[in-house]
Formats: sequence, structure tokens, C-alpha cells
Amino acid sequence: MIIMRRDCAYTYTCGVDDDAQSWITPEVLRRSNALVIHDPDRCILSTFATTLCGNDYVLKPFNLSNVGSSMRYNPLVYVKDSTGVSKLAAAIISGTKGSGKPGDIDFVVCETMLLDALISYLHYETPEHEQNIKMLIEILEHMIINDYQEGDVSAVDILFEEKGNNEPWNTSVLLYDEFMDAVGGSGHAIHIAKSCIARLAPLNTPEMIDFMSRDELRLDNLTFPNTALFVIDGKAKEDIKFLVPLMYSQLYDALYQ
Repeated sequence: MIIMRRDCAYTYTCGVDDDAQSWITPEVLRRSNALVIHDPDRCILSTFATTLCGNDYVLKPFNLSNVGSSMRYNPLVYVKDSTGVSKLAAAIISGTKGSGKPGDIDFVVCETMLLDALISYLHYETPEHEQNIKMLIEILEHMIINDYQEGDVSAVDILFEEKGNNEPWNTSVLLYDEFMDAVGGSGHAIHIAKSCIARLAPLNTPEMIDFMSRDELRLDNLTFPNTALFVIDGKAKEDIKFLVPLMYSQLYDALYQ
């Protein structure tokens, strides 16, 4: 559990065998601070929802067990700079499975480079409503050339080429050029793009696309008014659970900033 004050944050750990009523009531509810509670089976939310609301808390469920009853979460909203771009790309790579051979480090490095370039492009070059996972997947899909022949270029290749002609020092263009140099052209880039699509497949469902279409968590503003964020993941599918550490990472970055 994280208790956030306006000038700092405290982290407490409450074991699954602890008496939640005796621990949470005196240690949390008497404080006028924002709360982040890891509540795998939703039992704490069920027990204390009425009390928290009575203490003027806004309740925000981050519910991966049932995203239909969760507030929406868009990780691209919290990308503020190149460091945020790299962190998001690394989180996707570490939390998902691609189609490369196990242990093929070079393949994974190329996947990371591609995601770096595309997330950078979304962050710096597109309107806010396009900065989401759905658009990232669509760009990857436009890199796929069926019946590829030597010399063929994808729509994404053309996009970055045109951008580079006008802005040769553009960050996303430089990242994409580095990626293309590393893989040796569009033919190999297609395999990398397909692997990234495979990684993002668990998020490419109507339910998850809607869940990540925009952001309602407002991780950068949990203390005005005081908010209780409940992280519920006990029955979540394993292939989307990486969103929990990603959210925590972005939460700590938001607190730091």
C-alpha cells in the first residue's frame, strides 16, 4: 500500500493474512492523504468503499480482473520525454512474448528499437487522441508487406522518409533510421514488426482497446481531491499483468515530477 502526501509518499506492506480491518482503519483512514492499495481480490474495496466515500475520497479501480468495471488507463499519456518513451518500450518488451527465437538477444534489441521509434513518433508527431495502443498496433500493421520483394517499401517507410526530408534531425526519424540500419532493410523489418504485433496481441481485443483508449486514472493528480486507487489483478490474464508494474512505474514517475 502506498500512502501519498503532498510532499512525499510512504509505502507499507500488508500481508494476505493480516486483519485488514484492524490495520487499514487506524493506519489509513484517519489520514487525509491519497491511497494506492493493491487489492488482488477486491476485498478491501468491497469492505471500505462506503467508509472511504464518507471521508470524501474519490475511488478509482484499476481492475485488470474485469477491465469492463475499471477506469481506463492509457500508458502513452504518461510519456513526457525520450526517457518515458524508452521505459514504455522496455516494459512492453519485458512483459510480453514475441515470435523471435528464445534467447535471441539481437532480435529483442531490434524489437525494442522499433517500439522506441514508433512510440516516439506517436508522442511527438500525432494529436493526443491518436496516442494510444490501438494506433501503435495500426502503425505496426502498416509495416507488413505481403509477398515482399527486394526493394519494396512499406507505408511506414514512406512516412518516415517524408518526415526525414523535412526534418532530418527529428528524434523519431533518427530512431527509425537506426532501427532500419540494424535490421538491414524492409525485408527483415517485417519480421520484427510481426513479432511486435504478436507481443501486443493480448491488448488488441475490443475490450482492451477500449480500456486503453484514454486515461481516467490521472496518476499525476491523486491528491486533489484525495483519491483511493485500488489495483485489482487477482484474476487477471497473465499476458496483461505486466500493466500493473508499468502503471506503478508511471505513478512513481508522476510523483517525482
